[in-house]
Amino acid sequence: MKKFISACLGISLVVTTFCSCAENNPHSEENSVSITESNSDTDMHPLVKVEMEKSPIAIFDMELSDAKEAVNSYSNLNATENMYVNAPEKSSVYSYTARSPLPEQMPQNFEKFFEEYKGYFKAFFPDKEMKDEYLFFTSSPEEVYLSDRKLIHENYDDLVSGKYTAVSPAYREDIDGLSKYNGEAAFSTAWGIGYGLLYMNKGKAVEKIGLGDFDYNPETPNSYLQLVGCQPEKYLAPVGRYSPESEKSFMLLNGEATIKSCVDYFEDFVNNKLPTPENANITTAVTDVEVLQFDNEHYCYHFYISRKLDNVITETMPTSYSHSFKGSYDMLSTKALMVECDDIDYMSGYHRIEGIDNGNVKTIDKIVSFETALKTVSEEMTELVKFDVEKIEFLYRQKYITTDEGYIDVDNGAPYEAVPAWKFTLFNSNDNKYYATYVYAESGELDYFTYTEV
Repeated sequence: MKKFISACLGISLVVTTFCSCAENNPHSEENSVSITESNSDTDMHPLVKVEMEKSPIAIFDMELSDAKEAVNSYSNLNATENMYVNAPEKSSVYSYTARSPLPEQMPQNFEKFFEEYKGYFKAFFPDKEMKDEYLFFTSSPEEVYLSDRKLIHENYDDLVSGKYTAVSPAYREDIDGLSKYNGEAAFSTAWGIGYGLLYMNKGKAVEKIGLGDFDYNPETPNSYLQLVGCQPEKYLAPVGRYSPESEKSFMLLNGEATIKSCVDYFEDFVNNKLPTPENANITTAVTDVEVLQFDNEHYCYHFYISRKLDNVITETMPTSYSHSFKGSYDMLSTKALMVECDDIDYMSGYHRIEGIDNGNVKTIDKIVSFETALKTVSEEMTELVKFDVEKIEFLYRQKYITTDEGYIDVDNGAPYEAVPAWKFTLFNSNDNKYYATYVYAESGELDYFTYTEV
C-alpha cells in the first residue's frame, strides 16, 4: 500500500474509509441476534430489544511496559512516558448499526417519565428538595431559550394528556443569574433517559472558579457562570492527560485522591447507583482523564466518558480540535467533572442504552492482533518522522449512514454503523499535528486523519 504520509508535511490528510457495511453483510448466517418484543404502554424505551450473543475473544493481554517496548521496536514510533492502552483482555466483538429513537417511537407516558426524572434528581441531589418554581420544560427542538420555558406544575395536566411531545424537563435554580453563589443546582434530560442526553451541575467548580467577566452574558459581566450548559473545564488550566487506570494522585477540594479511585467512584455511581433504565444494554466508561488546576493547591479531574458494549468502548474525542477528515464520522464528546473524591460535580451525557438495529448485528470471532496492527501503523507511516505514540485503544468507530444527498439522516434517528478498530493516537512534533490512525479489526486495513488542538 502506498505510504500515507509524505515528506511534504504541510499536506492535509483526509480519511479514506476501507471498512463498509457491504463488507459486513448484516444478513449473513454469522449474525446471532434474537429479538424480544414488548408492546407494553409503560415501557420507557423502544419496543424492540436486541439480545446479542456473548462470544468473548482475546483482544489484549500485555503489560504496559511490554506494549511500550513493542512500540519502541519500530524506528519511526516512540512510546511517550504517559502512553496508555485502553483495550480489554477479552470481550465479545460485533459490527452493528444503531440509531437514536425518534420521539414518536417512545411511549408517551409522561407520569412514568417524570417519576424516572425525579428518581435521577434524587440520586444526584440526595439532600435537595425539588421546588416547583425551578422546574421547567421545553417540548420541541425549537424551544431552547429561556423565553420558551414553561413550568411543569402549571402544565402538568396537559403534559399527562399528551398535549406536549418530545418533552425535556430542566431543573435550574440559577434562572435569574448568579450575582452571588448559593449552591444552585441544574439538571436536565430528554425523554428516554439513558440514550445520552443528560446534563447535571452542582456548581462546586463554578463556585471555586469565582466571579469573572464572562462573554456569555454581557449585561451581567461580574457574575458567576450560569450552571445550565456551563463547561467548567474551559475556565481551568490543564495540567496533563492520564489513563483512567493511573495511580497518580492530586489534591482535590476535600482531600488527595488517585485518578483511578475517582474513576472507580464515578463509574460505580453512574452504572450502579443511578436508576437503571429499561432495556439498558451498555455501561458508561471513562476513556481519558484530564487534570485541571484551580490554584496552587487544588485540582480536579475532568473525565471524557463513553459507551461501553460488553468491554469495548465507543470512540471519543477528548479535546477541542480542528480536523482534516472528510466523511461523516461521529465521536462522543460527553464529559464529567469531579472536584471532590466522593461526589460528581458536573456531568454532560449519560449512556446506558444503545439503540442497536435488530437484524443488523454481526458477531466477530477473529480480529487483527495488537502486534499486527502496530506493525501496520509503522509500515504505513513515513520513515522520515518519528511519531510519538500517546494512546492505543480498541474501540468502535462510528460512521453515519447518510441520506442520498450526503446529510446525516436526523429524520431517521441519525443511524450509524459501528465497526471495531485499533486506534493509535500519534503526535508529530514537526507539524504539531495529531494523527488519529485506525487499523480495522476485521480487514486489517488502515485509515487516519489529522487534527490540531484549538
